[in-house]
Order: sequence, then C-alpha cells, then structure tokens
Amino acid sequence: MSKLGVEPFHYERTTSGQGAYARLHLIGSFPSLSDRSVLHLASAAGCRRVQRFEALGDVGAADESGALTLIDAELLGAAGAVERIEALADHGAAALCYDAATDPAPLRRALGAGRLASVSVLKLGVSFEELMSAIDLIAGGSTYFAPEIVAALLRTDKPCELRFDPLTEREVEVLSRVAQGKSNKAVARDLSITEHTVKLHVHHIHRKIGVCNRTAAAGWYLSRQS
Repeated sequence: MSKLGVEPFHYERTTSGQGAYARLHLIGSFPSLSDRSVLHLASAAGCRRVQRFEALGDVGAADESGALTLIDAELLGAAGAVERIEALADHGAAALCYDAATDPAPLRRALGAGRLASVSVLKLGVSFEELMSAIDLIAGGSTYFAPEIVAALLRTDKPCELRFDPLTEREVEVLSRVAQGKSNKAVARDLSITEHTVKLHVHHIHRKIGVCNRTAAAGWYLSRQS
C-alpha cells in the first residue's frame, strides 16, 4: 500500500491516443497531488496505465522500460537514490517533484554536482494548466526544470555547471518562429499548441543556449543559419 493509503491502481485511457510512454509511475508520497489530478496528468501525457510505488527500490526491472516516472524529491535523501533515479531516466523519462514543504538541499546538491542532467524537475502546487503543460513537454522528449530551481542554483556561492540536452525538434520549431519576430500567440497558432506551452518552450530555450531574452535567442538562432 502506498503512503497515500491506496493500493497501486491502474487507469485505462478511454481515448485512442497513445503517448510516447504507455505508463505513468509515481514513486513516493504526493500529498498535494490527488488521484483525480494524477489521472488527468496521465491522460495529458497519453499514458494508459498508472501505478504507485512507495520507494525507489519497489520498481522492478520489468517496470523501468517505457515509463514516465514522477518521483517525490524527498526520496533523494536515501542511499543510492541519485544512481537509481538516473537509471530510471535512462529507461524512460523521469521527473523529480517537490513542493513548498520539500527540503531543497539534496536536490540542489545533486543538480549542482552535475548529476541528474536528464531528469526533469517539477514544482507541485502550481496551476494545473502549468503542471499539465510541463508533463506534456516531458512526455514529448524535453527535459523540464522549474524556473525557481534554475534561479536558486545560479544564486549559489559556488556556481554550478548545468548540463542540458540539446534543443529538441519542437524547441527548434518555436525558436525559428521567435527569430521571425512572431509573438507567443502566433507561434502557438502555427504549431497548434497552447500559448502557455510556447512560454515554457521559450523558457527552456533561453536556459539551454544561455541567453536571457527573445532578442538574444533570435540572434543565436540566426547566427547559426548562415
């Protein structure tokens, strides 16, 4: 039984859509995430099945492959947790989840040491639209970092080297339109996505290429087209 007091359960999607990951796994306690919210997130990610686990060690080898895994950041304090989480990310997609009550020190230490580079970081307690947009990006192959985590790392006395994946195909599509001077609303219309999702993409692009505004991002893109 999980810490939420419910047995691991399965959710079969009623639509015909299929995401990149057929399964959504939750590891740890998520008191701020209701079962109903979990089902909505699974649907947004195209997952057909949801299962909960209490600890990282409860996930067997057969469960690792092809899953989108959300992990309670409180579990980072356990021995071998970083290595286990990295292994989960290698076999699917993984995201560490935290909220206002989470001790941020283990997460900052791991990221500051250059670990968990392919693991996304989600903040719970944000608007459901924002959370669903982030899940959609992760399910599509992007690595998402909550803005305040990046800001906190950059404010540390010992600057850390953040390692990120190169731009995804979708991020290149967004950046090419930003370089044309298009607004977020116009980019969203072109790509048939929400304006909020465009904002998330732009934020990730800025972080990955090391710029702080749209003009610099456009210049970065155009300088590589010649």
